[in-house]
Amino acid sequence: MNRQKTTLTVVLAILVMIATICPMAIAKKASRPQTITFDSLLEEMVDRDAITRFPDPKFRLLQASSYDRGTKDPHEDNDKGWFANIDRSQFIRTEVNSGRDEWVIMDYKGPGAVARMWLTGNNVGKTIRFYFDGSDKPAIEGDAVGLFNNSPTALLGYPFTHTSSGSDKNEDLARSAVSFIPIPFAKGLKVTLDQEPMYYIITYRAYDKAVPVRSFSLKDLKTQKALLDRTAKELVADLENEAGNVETLRVTVGPGKEATLDLPGGEKVVRYISLAIDETDKQAFRSTVIKAHFDDRLRIWSAVGDFFGTGLGVNPFKGRYRQVDADGLMKCSWLMPYRHQGSVSILNLGKTAVTIVLRAGVSDHKWTDETMYFNAGWRHRYPIATLPRSEYNFIEAEGKGVYVGDTLTVINPIIGWWGEGDAHIFVDGETFPSMLGTGTEDYYAYAYGGRNRAFFQHPFHAQVRAAQFNRDKMDGYDFTRNTKGITTLTRTRALDTIPFESSLTLNIEVWHWLGAKMDYANCSYWYAFDQTAANLGPERWEAMRRVPIPPPLVTPVR
Repeated sequence: MNRQKTTLTVVLAILVMIATICPMAIAKKASRPQTITFDSLLEEMVDRDAITRFPDPKFRLLQASSYDRGTKDPHEDNDKGWFANIDRSQFIRTEVNSGRDEWVIMDYKGPGAVARMWLTGNNVGKTIRFYFDGSDKPAIEGDAVGLFNNSPTALLGYPFTHTSSGSDKNEDLARSAVSFIPIPFAKGLKVTLDQEPMYYIITYRAYDKAVPVRSFSLKDLKTQKALLDRTAKELVADLENEAGNVETLRVTVGPGKEATLDLPGGEKVVRYISLAIDETDKQAFRSTVIKAHFDDRLRIWSAVGDFFGTGLGVNPFKGRYRQVDADGLMKCSWLMPYRHQGSVSILNLGKTAVTIVLRAGVSDHKWTDETMYFNAGWRHRYPIATLPRSEYNFIEAEGKGVYVGDTLTVINPIIGWWGEGDAHIFVDGETFPSMLGTGTEDYYAYAYGGRNRAFFQHPFHAQVRAAQFNRDKMDGYDFTRNTKGITTLTRTRALDTIPFESSLTLNIEVWHWLGAKMDYANCSYWYAFDQTAANLGPERWEAMRRVPIPPPLVTPVR
């Protein structure tokens, strides 16, 4: 009996210890998350593995912009309703600070971080001010464009700030200033201009109130100089040519045929894919399709041109996750993890054979409950009437994931500007978009698109092909608005990825100044958990469709 009492006493003591330790363990797991700081956001910007996991701590991506406030009801499908287009001189309110009038363009209460800003060049000369955490004194103050246009007056240079010019010389005119400088704030942020604003977009993260954030200070630019230098160097580096253990497939793929590169089994990650094809014809870049299966499910199906960001033909550029060399070699470095099985295939839906060299760099990877699959889906629509107004859908997804970028190829058959269409982004069942843009060209980080006929590139955005025009025949029509031909634009999201818990819808308005039959093709990129589904499936007939090349430009007779 004494032995039983002793045993019972020991068991009770152990239970007491467990009861004492478990809450401590739970408390440790639920302890305050790592503080969000300027330097932690810089490190996240170049952390390739982080993009494969759902954000922790969680955030909502929100946007303040100069969109036309007449955009209220999607059922009002007219130019004064849902498709209202006066996307300038819109703001929250005016107020008097230190005896001066200021126009408030953003006012958010709570912890967060500015991830991306875009302003047009006609905001030059206007003073922008950032008020942190309820302070009545601005912590950042200066020229609205000059601070963010990669000029000597900018807070930081390229690639943290960038100018997409409106001239034929790429960096001449500040047609737009784009900033990727992370600007965290602990309790709130108010941004103002001292004159009526023109076009602007401020995209920012909104964290839960419990998330600790240390507000940005101009001192961070000096104390974190070494980290800034390393980050900039990594952002502009060439994509790795031989990442991981390289698997190679060299083969000629006949019309209607498919060739597959099987990848090593087990917990792995594809770190690099490259593709060379022996065709330069535009049709081959649409009719040749890249496919990928990971763990017995189709995750990638896209025309190769749009998947790699080059569009129709070889259009060299270099971005953060995709690069196309002058010799036509197309590269991609999105991380693509899988648990058991992976394969990459090339499907030829064209009428002639293509010879390909396909490489994939694969390495070991630890799969966790937080790991998401990479997905890419393609859509093509032609013809799309421009009147009455309509919306072109990039993606609808149901489930949980993170949207990370897209490529858009547009063929405009007539003289006239096609890119007024605003982006409408709905997250988690919203009935009104939490992100409402000011134009398609603004979404892709340039401005006054009809005047911008130049190639430009940046780690996070590029116009890899600009619509052609005739420099010698500019009499008789408004050449500044001529964007007839093929345009390819691409965007990679950095700190401005879009997390969604239950659903995501991204639409862009089809908004042309004139009546036309447009050709739209997009490839969207996102990470998602296995149960997430999207509306981008194989489109064989669209990939097989003949590419409609507009006829040469002819100057209209007066």
